[in-house]
Amino acid sequence: MAPKTERIKVEVTDSIEGETRRFGITLMAPNADFQLSDLLRQRGVISPLDGELKQAVRVATENYLSGAEALISTLTKGSAAAPKSSANGKRNERKAIGVSRGSDGGSRLEQDPAGANQRTEPTT
Repeated sequence: MAPKTERIKVEVTDSIEGETRRFGITLMAPNADFQLSDLLRQRGVISPLDGELKQAVRVATENYLSGAEALISTLTKGSAAAPKSSANGKRNERKAIGVSRGSDGGSRLEQDPAGANQRTEPTT
């Protein structure tokens, strides 16, 4: 017989109603799986499941939305970075992204594997 957690089925539906997004979450499991926890809840030993479910959905939604905002923030910071105007600033910028001066005076992009541009000291 499958463990209780494997018999739980979750269905999520979503719809848009005007300016509101509605999610319907349906949790299904055999009633017998809840007998012990229902007795403990009735005796006040554990809290009702619905409170924990609400909190879990709230936390998951907050994480989802804040993760999207953090990603957008990171992308916009990267594209909004202003180039440095001083000659020294340009040299530092080329060094940071793997651009070096060639023998002919032109610049070339060094395509090294990740971390290859870092200087490492031999260990003994």
